[in-house]
Amino acid sequence: MSALDSDQIDFALPVPVFPLAECVLLPGVTVPLHIFESRYRVMTAESVESRRLISMACFEGDGWQKDYEGKPPICRTVCIGEITRCDRLDDGRYHLLLRGAARARIRREIPHDPYRIAELSPTEPRVMEIDVEPQRRALEEMLDDPVLSPMPVIGALNKPCRDEVPTPSLVDQVIFSLCADSGERFGMLEQPEVHERLAFAVERLRQTRQAIELAARTRPTAHGDDALSMN
Repeated sequence: MSALDSDQIDFALPVPVFPLAECVLLPGVTVPLHIFESRYRVMTAESVESRRLISMACFEGDGWQKDYEGKPPICRTVCIGEITRCDRLDDGRYHLLLRGAARARIRREIPHDPYRIAELSPTEPRVMEIDVEPQRRALEEMLDDPVLSPMPVIGALNKPCRDEVPTPSLVDQVIFSLCADSGERFGMLEQPEVHERLAFAVERLRQTRQAIELAARTRPTAHGDDALSMN
């Protein structure tokens, strides 16, 4: 199945909204989801039978728990994801793979039960690869750096097919891998400019490299007087 992008999404039609705490989806990234609430089971079933689209949203503020069963406030920036795999379990729950397809912003929510839907607008401008070529090259050099490449999160990106990944998707995959904090991920979801995200990713990789080198220099030797016991 070829990857869906924003140009293939009909934004004239509303999209289901799935708010989830501590889960930020980025375009080009695939996340597993376990669907067990009744309203989201309905959402999944209806999505699979239609366009296979779900927009992942984040709650706004910390008070969402008080109205979780209702419709607590959500952030306006979302990521539209495409269901690439859907397994329905015997008890009605679902296991999904959702692949991020496009940054979007909620124009307005439409009254709908039992789950939420909204009209969305794309937020990320189209870019030509030639316009990001120098930053793409800097990113690739960092990913191929011998200090960084042994890291599992970096090694996973060093596949032969990496050259075929558009730069906006590649940089989002890098950011998702490097930033475990949901706040940082959401900040990058809100950033529509790929140049800014590339600068962020390259700088974070440089910081990571410096931290690894510092740790290697300060690590005690196995036989030194100051060596830490491993027992």
